[in-house]
Amino acid sequence: LRLGDVIPIRPDESGKYAPWLVHRLIARRVIEESVCLVSKGDAVFQADATWLADRLGGVVIAIQRAQSHRLVNLNSRRARWLNVLIAFGSRAQAFAYRQCQGLLRRIAIRASGEFIRAVCAVSRWMVG
Repeated sequence: LRLGDVIPIRPDESGKYAPWLVHRLIARRVIEESVCLVSKGDAVFQADATWLADRLGGVVIAIQRAQSHRLVNLNSRRARWLNVLIAFGSRAQAFAYRQCQGLLRRIAIRASGEFIRAVCAVSRWMVG
């Protein structure tokens, strides 16, 4: 499990009747000898609450766009670097959302969002 990995998780502790979320891993922490993960959706400002690693459903290794027959390998060297950059931008965005107030919050969220969009545009061009 690496920073930037796209991961499916169950949001419901019981695991019953809950849809899977597919978010990006932005941090890993050890709390009281348990591995906890922090994830965030690329299209939201706030990070998910810290959750235990046993709710992890795996790691997404490839994606396919709706109008394409081509698979994009998320384990390629280029994709790995781009995913890490997106994860750092997402961490900055989540930090700004949680810690900043007023105009500074809006500026920081907008700047980190523009960074994420730029990296995503480059990734579409480089990876496919």
